[in-house]
Amino acid sequence: MFKLSSVIVVTLVLTFVWLAEGLKCRACEPENCTPPAGCKWGTGLGVCQCCSVCLKGPGEQCGGPWHIHGQCGSSLECILDEPAVENGAGVCDRPGVGIIRP
Repeated sequence: MFKLSSVIVVTLVLTFVWLAEGLKCRACEPENCTPPAGCKWGTGLGVCQCCSVCLKGPGEQCGGPWHIHGQCGSSLECILDEPAVENGAGVCDRPGVGIIRP
């Protein structure tokens, strides 16, 4: 017979598994995408790899899980705020140059 504590533990574990599923994208329908305009640093695909979005420029936030904060434009890289943190956020900048903060 199950003890109440066992039921609580199983419930908690199942809750955490359900919450940790991750990013869910709808089926890609490119005809529903609004083309980005005025993208100084170029365009790339958004988080779900379906619609085009503007790439980020120097001093703009980037990175995060699934690049949720955006990706950097040509000749720029995402300099992480905390390099040891996997999927961390950062700021776009030119490689080898100090970070430009807005």
